[in-house]
Amino acid sequence: MLLALSVLDLPFNPEETKTEIDERSVTIQPRQNFLLFHEQLLPSEQTKKSEVLMSQRFYRLDSRYRYEKGERLDNFVDEEFLPGIPYGSIVVLTNPTSSRKKLRLLLHLPNGSMPLSKTRTVRSIPITLEAYSTQTFESSFYFPQVGNFGLYPARASSDGKSVASAPLVTFQVVKELSKKDKTSWAWISQNGTDKDVFNYLNATNLNRTDLNQIAFRLRKENEGGSGKSFYERLLKQLDTRFHYQNTMWSYAFYHRDLDRFSEYLTKSSFANQCGLWI
Repeated sequence: MLLALSVLDLPFNPEETKTEIDERSVTIQPRQNFLLFHEQLLPSEQTKKSEVLMSQRFYRLDSRYRYEKGERLDNFVDEEFLPGIPYGSIVVLTNPTSSRKKLRLLLHLPNGSMPLSKTRTVRSIPITLEAYSTQTFESSFYFPQVGNFGLYPARASSDGKSVASAPLVTFQVVKELSKKDKTSWAWISQNGTDKDVFNYLNATNLNRTDLNQIAFRLRKENEGGSGKSFYERLLKQLDTRFHYQNTMWSYAFYHRDLDRFSEYLTKSSFANQCGLWI
């Protein structure tokens, strides 16, 4: 750092710089050498014919995909959104030409939303799109309250001209969805009956299913019996499928199931956190 300062001829002990702001005009009066970086958003012209393709779609982070006949499909959300639910945005830029494209991509989060996973509210990203190539950019966010919120859509520019943009989107955030996807694991795990849960697990690939979402069922009262009966049915079903899941087996301690708890101890680090005996 000291070497960099000496090469740049910057002072080691900075003095106060006088700054005056008058509406959109800023006057800076430095008392020594300094570096100044300035960035701003300006209107851009729209090119008549764009050679870059762009799309922007949205999805729930807890149900990014759906599977039909073993094929993975996108599970996009287009209409209503829920408060407190984490969502993702994916922007896809494609260069269908044989020439390299140097662009700058401007990304905004929806108005009224809060960022997740260190996503910035506004991002300006320099991009080089090689010939016949595609790049994707993802963001994550959630809405803390209900309402209708707009979004300045993703936009790519080059040499001060807009070359591609996504369509305008209005987010309708509601307390309860008017149409519920009752076939998704996100809905079944939280709202379905025990029968719904077992039917889903029988028909799905367990390696693609987050079983942690039904952990609460292993100790609460469920229809047709106690939490223990659900526990026994579930682990028997998982045993039949030769599928071990650490969280599910950890409930063997709660239900005093010594055989499965012994199996849990051999496959987890829990025993290392205990003393000579439990």
